[in-house]
Amino acid sequence: MVSFNEFDVDTPVADALKQTPQQSNFKWAQVLLWVALLTALEIFAELCLNAGSKKNQYELWFYSGVIAYIGVAIIFAYTMRTQPQKIGTINTIWQAANIAVMFGISSVFLKESFKTIQVFGAVFALIGAILMVVGETI
Repeated sequence: MVSFNEFDVDTPVADALKQTPQQSNFKWAQVLLWVALLTALEIFAELCLNAGSKKNQYELWFYSGVIAYIGVAIIFAYTMRTQPQKIGTINTIWQAANIAVMFGISSVFLKESFKTIQVFGAVFALIGAILMVVGETI
């Protein structure tokens, strides 16, 4: 198995991935910042792929979406490396945030209509994320 410690790469991302969990002093405010960045990059990727499906410049939008998803993978790898004991919590918050934000963008900007039960689903996902954060603080 190849590890990041075997490579002599001098970048902030590579340095972060080389850290062991004991070296990390990650705080919840930082975790939420990374979750926000993950959500923003994933939303960007989804919107690029959506735009590419409707435009003549499919390759530009497709490659932009792929690059954004690579960024998501790098950030999530960093988060898993620095907070392995919180992956379930972090991933749940990230996924719920993605649902809530994409739901809002889809309804407001993409003019997608939703049934009442679907609105409840998005609200429950958001409540789940809030409960995951609250559960870590009590």
